[in-house]
Amino acid sequence: MTNGPRESTARVALRYLFFQTPGWLVAAGVLALSVDLFGVAGWLALAAFALFVAKDAVLFPFVRRAYERNDVPPHPVGETGVAEDAIDDREGWVRVGRELWRARRAPGAAAIPSGERVRVVALRGHLLEVELLAVKAASSPP
Repeated sequence: MTNGPRESTARVALRYLFFQTPGWLVAAGVLALSVDLFGVAGWLALAAFALFVAKDAVLFPFVRRAYERNDVPPHPVGETGVAEDAIDDREGWVRVGRELWRARRAPGAAAIPSGERVRVVALRGHLLEVELLAVKAASSPP
């Protein structure tokens, strides 16, 4: 699987704003009620709301990747990845696209050294079964 180009920052920011809007509406409602019911100064409520929105603006660069569209299919069987750990008799970690998965060797598969390319042959719950990706041998000239 190839990772395509990153999604534009504008698209990700719009998605982020879409998800933040309900929280902003609730905060605005609570602050409006506090002005009406408890006599909180209007300028103070506006300042609190501005800080609440500013918090989301400051956090965006840190959470941007979480709002990008994911290029990893929900069932990565057949996809290729890279073993982050050696996978022999124990489980290890495999990176498929941007996702890091727990993995074990498929039944009958050879041990997999760290850093080697693997193919996902099965998904058991949240655990991948992988095998070493066979490297095609270069044909020798006759």
